[in-house]
Amino acid sequence: MRIRRWSTVLLFGILTALLLTGCDLKMMYAGSSTKGHIKASYKLFTGTDQKSIQLESGDILTIDYKSEVDKGELSMKLFSPENELLQELPVNEEGNLQLEAEQDGKYKLKIHGDQAKGSFEVSLAKVKENDSDADK
Repeated sequence: MRIRRWSTVLLFGILTALLLTGCDLKMMYAGSSTKGHIKASYKLFTGTDQKSIQLESGDILTIDYKSEVDKGELSMKLFSPENELLQELPVNEEGNLQLEAEQDGKYKLKIHGDQAKGSFEVSLAKVKENDSDADK
């Protein structure tokens, strides 16, 4: 009987450790993701959220961002269709930037939290190269 009890406790401990280390952990997480926009506020965020946008060569990508990190770490990185890092967005800041797409494909914004507490909000919008000249 004693061996059975210890094996149950050991099995429970192993399963708990696997669940907490191998996946996303979101506590008191309130977020939304729509076309071109992602935001969240959270007490604990460990894992990755992602937003993608399809661009053609010559498109201008406009990124509006803001984030607050009270605890832990947060990173927001934009990757090319070939998964090359193009830009890392600063955390604990608000701003915008524009990048010109050098190739056709799906560009990805990956937001990664590690024991983070805070919030983020990012909007992605594309502008055709000839459309930006018309706005001037």
